[in-house]
Parts: sequence; C-alpha cells; structure tokens
Amino acid sequence: MRKKNEDYRTRDVMKIGDIEGTCATIRHPDRPVKNQQYDPINYRDVTHAEFKTKRCTNPLQPTYMFRANDDKTLVEIGAVAGSTPCVLPPPRQDQNFVKTSLTTTDIHGCAIGTKGLYNFHTRERRDHPKSCVTSDIFGANPGSLKKAPQTLRDTNPLNPNYQMPGRNELTNINDAFGKPRPVPLTKLQ
Repeated sequence: MRKKNEDYRTRDVMKIGDIEGTCATIRHPDRPVKNQQYDPINYRDVTHAEFKTKRCTNPLQPTYMFRANDDKTLVEIGAVAGSTPCVLPPPRQDQNFVKTSLTTTDIHGCAIGTKGLYNFHTRERRDHPKSCVTSDIFGANPGSLKKAPQTLRDTNPLNPNYQMPGRNELTNINDAFGKPRPVPLTKLQ
C-alpha cells in the first residue's frame, strides 16, 4: 500500500532560521518581570528614599554645627554680621499717594494715543491748508465734465415737438409751406 503525502515529513521552505546570518539579533531584550522594571509614574525613589539626611540648612544663609575644642560642646557657625539685607520700610498708607502713585498724567507723552503724534504731543499743530480738498478748483469736482455744448433744444422722440427753421416767420406755424409773416420795416433800419 502506498503512503499518503501527509505521512512524509517535508521541510517548511519559509523557515530560514537554520541558516546562519538570516535571523536578526535581539537588540532590545524583553522587559523584565513587573516588579523589577522601571515605572515612570511611580516616584517613590524620591519620596521614600532609604537614606534621609537630618541636616537642615538654608542655602542662602548656611549655618553649621561643630564640636569645640573640648569635644563636648556644640558650636554653631555661619551667621555673618551684615550679610542680611535691610528690611523694607512699611508701605505708605496715605490715600492721596496710593491713588496717584501710578498715574502718568503729569508726564508729557505718557497719555494714551501719543505714540503716533511724534513731537506734536507737547505742542499744538499750526493751522495749514488742506492739500486734498479740490472744491476751490474749477472743473475738479465730480460731475463737472461737460460732455456736449449746452443748448435749449429739447429732442424727445416720443413727443416730437421740434422747432423747424423759419417756423416763427410763418403766418400759420402748422403750415410749413404757408405765407411768410411780413417783416416790419422798423427792424431793418
């Protein structure tokens, strides 16, 4: 009887671990057990240190205790006369001073909005003519451009009431071919 293919042991072609240099080396080993690894949230190494000093020193004015020559008495050294600053005077309680101590109204140029005035914050500006006003120039105003000669003729295409040449000289103004009006002699002289 023939054995099935399942009975034969075949090599997995995707595994190359038996070939030297084909596997990556472990650069970062696995983390240790939970109790032995570093916990960044826990700061007991600072607050619950095994060693705690009993020295209490002021870094600005350190004092030290040491034994004198007889080795029985403790002597404190470190306080230097004149090394401490003078005490500030008490604050003033005068209400006139307290209310006006930060005001700057008496100083020229310290008012609001004086930055852009330059040297005019301390003196009045002289009156000068306005350079951008063109109302005194003929023809410089808007709407002053003449587009055509001005005339009294009105031409309306919807109501054509035109003045024909010689219309006033006719006896009948509605008859263009009528008789002309006689010219008085007084006008000719």
